[in-house]
Amino acid sequence: MRRGLLDGHRVGGKEVEVIRPWGRALAPTVAVEFSHGGQDYRITKRFLDAPSSKLERKESGRFVSLAEASKADEMVRAMISKNAPGRGLSRPENWGLAQVLWTTQGDLALEGLSGDLVADISSSLRRQVAEPSAGPIERKMEEAYLRIYTPGGKYKTGRDAPPVVQLGHKLETARPERAAAVARQREYEDAARRVEDLRATRIQARRDAEAIGKEVKEARVRAESFQRLTSERNERAARASEEEAKHSDLKRRIDDIVSIRGDIKKATESLRKIESDLPLHERELLQREKEAAKAKSALEELRKERPQVDAARELAEQAWQFADNAKALDALEGELQRITAALEALNKRKKERAELVAPDDKAMKALRKAVKKRDEAQLLIEASLITLEVVPEKSGKLIIVTGEEPGEVGLSPGIPTRVTGSPEVVADLPGVSRLRASGPTGSVEEHRAGRADAERELQRLTKPFGTSDMESLETLLEKSRVFDRKISDAENQIDTWLSGRKLDDMHRQHSEVQAVHAKMTQDHPDWQRKMPDPSALKSAADDARRSFVGKVEKAESDWETAQNALTAARGRSEQASSQAEAARNMIKSLENRLAELTGDGKSDEQRAEELKKITLSWDAVRTKLEEIAGKLSGFKDNPVATAATLEKQVQAAEETASKALIAENREERHLEDLNAEGTYSLLAVVEERVAALEAEVTAEELRAGAIRLLRDTLVECRAEAVAAVAGPVETVATQIVQRIAGGRLGRLKLGDAFEPASVVPEISGEAVSLDSVSGGEREQIYLATRLALAEVLAREERQMVVLDDVMTFTDAGRMARVMAILEEEAQRLQIIILTCHPERYRGLNGAQFVDLEALLAASRASSI
Repeated sequence: MRRGLLDGHRVGGKEVEVIRPWGRALAPTVAVEFSHGGQDYRITKRFLDAPSSKLERKESGRFVSLAEASKADEMVRAMISKNAPGRGLSRPENWGLAQVLWTTQGDLALEGLSGDLVADISSSLRRQVAEPSAGPIERKMEEAYLRIYTPGGKYKTGRDAPPVVQLGHKLETARPERAAAVARQREYEDAARRVEDLRATRIQARRDAEAIGKEVKEARVRAESFQRLTSERNERAARASEEEAKHSDLKRRIDDIVSIRGDIKKATESLRKIESDLPLHERELLQREKEAAKAKSALEELRKERPQVDAARELAEQAWQFADNAKALDALEGELQRITAALEALNKRKKERAELVAPDDKAMKALRKAVKKRDEAQLLIEASLITLEVVPEKSGKLIIVTGEEPGEVGLSPGIPTRVTGSPEVVADLPGVSRLRASGPTGSVEEHRAGRADAERELQRLTKPFGTSDMESLETLLEKSRVFDRKISDAENQIDTWLSGRKLDDMHRQHSEVQAVHAKMTQDHPDWQRKMPDPSALKSAADDARRSFVGKVEKAESDWETAQNALTAARGRSEQASSQAEAARNMIKSLENRLAELTGDGKSDEQRAEELKKITLSWDAVRTKLEEIAGKLSGFKDNPVATAATLEKQVQAAEETASKALIAENREERHLEDLNAEGTYSLLAVVEERVAALEAEVTAEELRAGAIRLLRDTLVECRAEAVAAVAGPVETVATQIVQRIAGGRLGRLKLGDAFEPASVVPEISGEAVSLDSVSGGEREQIYLATRLALAEVLAREERQMVVLDDVMTFTDAGRMARVMAILEEEAQRLQIIILTCHPERYRGLNGAQFVDLEALLAASRASSI
């Protein structure tokens, strides 16, 4: 896609040579079909050798030439970028929109977009373009457009069809003729090449068959000799095995006879010794039985003293329990006394609090609200009154006709006199004038009624407390709070002493402990007078127990020793009897085996002579077998298999030559038929006619395309004023990142060129460089930024996003969320994913998987 859409077809240099097919002198070509502005296009380019470029546009269901050579490169590049590349292949800064929409393998990062793309994203969204028909230039452009295209954007047809359509019809008629002529010429060339290839194959196959035939004869002679020696070796080996078996059987019989005779002699001597020791073992067993019975009797007598030891230990434990019970009883009595005193003090404070009549917080809030309402009403009254101020220069009087306080008022020189009233103030200066002051109309009576209501509410609220003074009421409130705090502190102290217990439970526990104490003093009256010494009692009990245990352990050890001696003596006696019986059985078994071995009726001398004869025969057979093996070792491989393989090779070579001859004759006849047609001359005539038509069509298409491009550009440039795009892009990118990685990374910040600059985690609120996040999170941030920018670029037209093996550091859980996002983005974008790990994307719903290796294999197969 980079070669087809971004690079010029005339590009040269070393970096371009690498795209040439390896090991072949072929010119690389590329064809890309794409959509832009609602139109389908196809760009076809050839690089290096005879470079060419051709842009076609789909019209009426077929692609029609639109531009060629450099003009085609420029028109395609203008759809994506304004920044044309210099020498060599295009670099990312020349990609335009593809800087955002495409990623190369291992390069998901956005290092900053080129200046023209940043300007396009930022400024094109702020401009508004006038309607295309507003102005003489736009009108002329529209007229020129409608002479060629219909209002729907298609070429006109019929009587008003433009020249490009008429020429296109002629070209459509001529192209199939050229294609047929090219196919026939190519068929002629292929047939000639096949004839030469088949002739060379036939000649070589004949030569191979002759050469292999000589080797077959030699191999057959060696195979016959090998088979003869192999047969003789097998026969000698069978005889050697028979002689070896006879020798082994007789040698084993002679050795067994000698061995069994020796074993019988040893077993007889062992039986004689065992039988002489049996009386000694019986006397030892009787003595050990008497000693064991005596030791067991002594142990049982000692064990009868255990109840006395247990009674001493029980007394010591009861003394400990008595001491612990006494401590618990004292502690409970002390706690009950403290809690009882605290409860009496608490009841006294509650009584004092009940006798205090004071407002609570709710009542004070209502009082403050009523005071505020009264004061606000007073302010409104004062604001509603009209004020007339008179500053006399000499003494006199002022008669108030209308006002708050009608009547006569004395005047003193230089002293101001104020008269208030509503809705007007009227006063007379006798012998001078009548003064009248008025202002905005308003009902002061309404505010006076509000003040009266507030004062009545204050009287109602303060009546229970015997005073309406707010300071006194505040003092009563504070005093009640002091009482409440003291009561709360006392209750907390009592709760602390109770520690979650109930007072009744403590009294019940006290009664139970007291009952236990009384029972123990009843069992031990002397403990009532004097506390027992648990330590002394326990020490005495431990001494008695240690003494008892020591005696018992010694008696048990003596009894165990005697018992072990008895067991050992009994075992020795039984073992001697068993050994004697085993020796008798062994002698009997050996005598039976010896009778079987000597049952052949031969003497030892006869058997030795027979063994000697068998040994000599066996040695002779082995010597002959070694001679045959030496001869067979001279063959490096199996001559029989070699001969068979060579015969198959001769047969295959002859079949190859025959088939090649048949195919050669068939292709020669076909070549003669094609030569009679004059395929080359016919192709030259048709190509000249098609080339002339294509040149005329190209010129007309360039003119029509330029008019259409100008008109479409003005129409598409209608835009509304939009806010700066960085903020929305940051928001969308942040939402995508948080969907993938959660909210831990916080908010994403972009730089001036829309590159990811940092993240602002929620936990700190400070910007963190992308170098501080993991590799997986970094690639997730870059992907989110690209998708957010792609959404901005796709608002007016669906765009194509290309991802080449991205998300290599992302775990399976986050990868699943990435695929969910890609499925959503695919509603607005065309997404192409290039990967050598297709299994990672098998979970995408509605995705179309294309195996490039399978396509290449199919292409090779179809071209054979």
